[in-house]
Amino acid sequence: LQLVDHVLSGVNAEHKMIFLTYMDAGVEPGMRPPDHLIKLLMITTGLTRITIRGIVNNIRNRIKPIWDVYSKVSWNDGDNSKFKTFNQEGTYWVTLNNACGTVNDTLYIYKENYPQKITNDEEYFCRGVAFTIKAPQVLTGKFTYQWSTGKKGPEITVQDRQTLYLTTVSACSTRVDKIEAYQINCDCEICVPDAFTPGNSDGMNDGWYPRLDCKYTSCIAKEGFYRIYNRWGEKLAENSYDVPWDGTDKNGEIVPEGLYIYEIQIIFEEFVAGNRMINENGILMVLNPDKN
Repeated sequence: LQLVDHVLSGVNAEHKMIFLTYMDAGVEPGMRPPDHLIKLLMITTGLTRITIRGIVNNIRNRIKPIWDVYSKVSWNDGDNSKFKTFNQEGTYWVTLNNACGTVNDTLYIYKENYPQKITNDEEYFCRGVAFTIKAPQVLTGKFTYQWSTGKKGPEITVQDRQTLYLTTVSACSTRVDKIEAYQINCDCEICVPDAFTPGNSDGMNDGWYPRLDCKYTSCIAKEGFYRIYNRWGEKLAENSYDVPWDGTDKNGEIVPEGLYIYEIQIIFEEFVAGNRMINENGILMVLNPDKN
């Protein structure tokens, strides 16, 4: 107020009263003042509405340059500009000092980007298995994610056929992506090694058994077994599907190097989609250089 009184020292009391009345009412230039304020000023001063607003704007213009002259700005990088351009992210702080006192403020500048397309138009997953769709933006910026189901965040888990919409918002733009999620029957498979070395005493590749996790991790066996035969049809071993064959016969002796026949039967758990039973036959090679 002391500064205002100093600047308005050459303004007549009537105009000064008009200006301070506007200031007290919080009316900015260009805004339509309340009717009761206009009527009050017109009655008090006898001036028209246009003249009243013109007085306020003229006095504001007189105060602004003097206010700027008496204010000092200091940024953390030593810059004293009242208008500053930022070209990189970071935390900045500024000190403003004038006749009324000192104010400190801190701000963080971060770079925004337009949301990019991340998701596939179509996603396929095995029936009976929960599937997570992930769509986090890879560029820097603050993004918000809203799924059509109401879920928020860049990921969503589905368990059945759905049509989904993902709205991604940044300070730069908004994009909406449509994702069709389909269930399919996934027949489980097994992976069978075609050779191993049970007798070389190196502690590597010393056992043989069928693998269930070569294609889908959700393929859980309920029961199963395998049998090993020699070329004459003599059964040498029979074990549960998850117990490795160590290359020995019924007498516990390492079998000679050569070709052997395997027979595998596995039944998968009820929740596994698609074919739940596998019967497979084949030939495996026993390599045993130490014995030979």
